[in-house]
Amino acid sequence: MQEREHPNIIPLLSSFRTGREYRLSASDRDMYLYMIHPHADGSMEAWMEHKQDNLLVDRRQSHIRDMMYDLVSAVAYIHSAIGGNIAFHHDLKPSNILFFNRGREQLPIWKICDFGSANSKLAQGDTGTDNPMASYNYTPPEYWPRRGKGRLGRAWDVFSLGCIFLELATIYKYGWNKEESLGKFVELRTSNGNCPHSAEHTHLEIYQDASFFNNMEAVRSWLEHLRKGSSIRLLQILDLIEEMLEEERNERIFAFEVEIYLCQIRNPDMDLESREDLFRRISQPPNKSINGLDRHNNPLRRGNSKKWKLHPTLLKILKEKGWNDSTPASTEELNSQSRLNAGNAVTTLPGSRNWDDRLAADDLEAQNPKSFVSAKLYGRKGLNDRLKESFSSGAKCVALHGLWGMG
Repeated sequence: MQEREHPNIIPLLSSFRTGREYRLSASDRDMYLYMIHPHADGSMEAWMEHKQDNLLVDRRQSHIRDMMYDLVSAVAYIHSAIGGNIAFHHDLKPSNILFFNRGREQLPIWKICDFGSANSKLAQGDTGTDNPMASYNYTPPEYWPRRGKGRLGRAWDVFSLGCIFLELATIYKYGWNKEESLGKFVELRTSNGNCPHSAEHTHLEIYQDASFFNNMEAVRSWLEHLRKGSSIRLLQILDLIEEMLEEERNERIFAFEVEIYLCQIRNPDMDLESREDLFRRISQPPNKSINGLDRHNNPLRRGNSKKWKLHPTLLKILKEKGWNDSTPASTEELNSQSRLNAGNAVTTLPGSRNWDDRLAADDLEAQNPKSFVSAKLYGRKGLNDRLKESFSSGAKCVALHGLWGMG
């Protein structure tokens, strides 16, 4: 928390460790960490439940757009690589978002709190974790059932924030109208009979399941309900929420993308230079090296789509950060591209003259198949010399291209 100071993240004033005078159970720890934060005026949970009489429609909607932007800006900052580490919250929900009043003339500022389930990891490689602590209703689908390490990470926070945004979008459109309130959305979820994930929380034996992840059919139905007769701005927000609530974590939009798209929705007249400066600041590189064949989540591919068409200058920034979207359109195109890129590569495929004469640097057909497979330098004739020559000429990276991919 000390490394991630942000206007919409509650600051840590002090912390200390101490034990309890009496243990409540045998599993109680000897020492506990206590964190001291500024005193808040209330939570988003309470704000959602009580009508705000001082907010007329235009002011309410403007305030909610600002809230959404501020919160995703904070989450994107939590997710960003600082000192070689990324972090995640893993317990985003309305009760963990506090407001601080700023006087009668100004609307309150919102801050994310309760980092008890948060974690940080190295930015490169597997940034997932296996943290069992969570609030049931706002957990993502990948949390249930628990299937082993590595499935949880920053995408979790995006889903949870998408749930919160859908609730805010309901107030955005209907305010605190009893006929079209959040209560109706809760009722729609709890009355859904199609819950694909078996409940692992004992309280669900008594109460009906109001979670988002286990009632995605009801969630999609509510999204469509909100779309009817909505303004272009709200439709754009709902499209973003739909991306945030993507059930496949590897296809879920990144927080920094949501921030830039919300910035454009919130400030449609923002000049390109300001957008470029913001995007350069907040956009994140992939946590592993990717190429055009990578089918995982790709902001560049999304930004190139008709739905989210980003300005070419912003797409260029993504490329500078290491994103690539050069997927061939067909198998034939892939084969053609492979032939073009192979150059004087050394093939490891016996009898491959029909692939391309340029690949026949070694006379493989003249070799005995058995000796070919058992040779220590299997298909590497001349390759070591070429690698040495490439690095000697100043290259920092040399790609080895084969039929099935790159190395």
